[in-house]
Amino acid sequence: IPRMARFPIRPFWLAAGLLALAGFCAGFTHIWNFDIFWHLAGGKWMLEHGQVLRTDPFSIDPQPHWMNIHWGFQLVVAALYKAGGFSLLSLLKGLLTLATPAVLALALRRRVHWGWLAFCGSAMLLAMLERVRLRPELFTMLYTLLALWLVDSARRGEGVRRLWALVPLMIVWVNMHGLYFFGLVIMWAGVGGSVIDRLLRREAALGGPLLGRSALLPMAAATLACLVSPWPVEAALHPFTLFSRVSGQAIYFTFGVAELQPTMEALGRHWEAVGLTLLAAAAMLADRRRVPSDHWLVLAFFAAIGLMARRNVGLIATAGGYLLALHGQEALRRLGERWPRLARASGAAAGAVLIVPAFLSAVLASEALHRWQNTTIRFGPGLLRQNYPVDMARFLAELPAEGDVLCENFGDSAVFQFYSYPRRKTFMDGRLEAHPMERFVELNRIRRDLRTPIAASLVDLPPSVRFVVVSQTNRLHLSALMQSKRFRLLYIDPPAVCFARTDWPVGGAPARASDAASQLPVPNFAAFDRPLDAGSGLVGDFPTQRWRWYRQN
Repeated sequence: IPRMARFPIRPFWLAAGLLALAGFCAGFTHIWNFDIFWHLAGGKWMLEHGQVLRTDPFSIDPQPHWMNIHWGFQLVVAALYKAGGFSLLSLLKGLLTLATPAVLALALRRRVHWGWLAFCGSAMLLAMLERVRLRPELFTMLYTLLALWLVDSARRGEGVRRLWALVPLMIVWVNMHGLYFFGLVIMWAGVGGSVIDRLLRREAALGGPLLGRSALLPMAAATLACLVSPWPVEAALHPFTLFSRVSGQAIYFTFGVAELQPTMEALGRHWEAVGLTLLAAAAMLADRRRVPSDHWLVLAFFAAIGLMARRNVGLIATAGGYLLALHGQEALRRLGERWPRLARASGAAAGAVLIVPAFLSAVLASEALHRWQNTTIRFGPGLLRQNYPVDMARFLAELPAEGDVLCENFGDSAVFQFYSYPRRKTFMDGRLEAHPMERFVELNRIRRDLRTPIAASLVDLPPSVRFVVVSQTNRLHLSALMQSKRFRLLYIDPPAVCFARTDWPVGGAPARASDAASQLPVPNFAAFDRPLDAGSGLVGDFPTQRWRWYRQN
């Protein structure tokens, strides 16, 4: 590995460009997460009313007070959606994922060889790929890397004044995502690590500048900046609410929501993040004499966060990638000093490593990963429409009959909040922090009772719920509701099916089945009753996907 002063600039820009390209290909995909719809609904409400959304207008019997800590993110996505729809949101996702490895490259351009940087950036992208969704955490991963860069630069005495940039960063962060406390952990781990290094008299670890007034003052200001929020005290306490959801204390949430399940139960599914963490730890052990104590604290913190719940695993990507690149560089340098032949071969090896981000870009852009792993990640702009009951939500928004919606899969509720509000409200949605656990328990009771025709005829439903939406894969619920006289098929959408209650009160009094049914149209069977085309053998007048050469072999 050459000395830092001799790192050539052109190969660095080539490596950084390939990493940025791989990041863009990883993020420029169809929108495919349910949460984006309730974020859009909240942002749309704020744009229309010109104020921060402080209550929950979308739910049946909502909580009187809702700390909508994601309001800044919601305004951003709602404004972009208004300007360019889901295509522009896909572009935003691509640019955010591009920016993360680009910041890694710029932060370490004078400290890490370009070949090793290409490898570490690719490993970081692989580890974060599962969480590359249009959610606030996509901003959090970028902000985490920025905070690491600023604190690490100040610890080396190269940019103590830059720490003042943490103040606006934390103000933006606390108004976009509840994980803003990652920035606080990084800042004060730097201070705590410097104290440890001074007490241990570690000469190689440079931590003195973080204990000076010029560093402590901006970090204290950045900490106080976290109170710049519509909910100063509640935002400060919000991390404890998050902890209660993912630490196993809220047992119904922990085992009722797949992404909140303990990571140890599915550790093998997250081999990318696990491998990155182990490599970073190995590199730091190899360079242990020069590793500042705060780097150990940061790695331990993100590893602990990742072990709490599956949704957190990908969050270690930026910290793990940064630490691996920084300390793996030193380990490789020492290997080169011990075995000169390895040093002589480092140039060719570094050039070969550039294949990794190039290959990653090709795999993502050609949708090869989609074919190999059967993932929902699809390259290109727009919404992954076939996953969401958008047509059904629009149908219910225009239907004159009254009544609210209960979705068997509470993630579907967000679609109705965006497309059917204010005509319809929903029983439960994915905003788990906005609902008490009792609401989630009640939904699970209703789902259990809707599995058989007899129980479905007797289940106690909220009075305002008239429409029950069932996912197309849930055969037990579909069969039970089809057989129960209490429900009538109303609308078919490929992702889900909507049933209407026949006993829903009409005019405030209990209704007869005939009265309730008279208000509802005939199910949309005609939309699916299409003949086969004699020439192609395909369903006539139906949109079919034309496969390109790089999408299907």
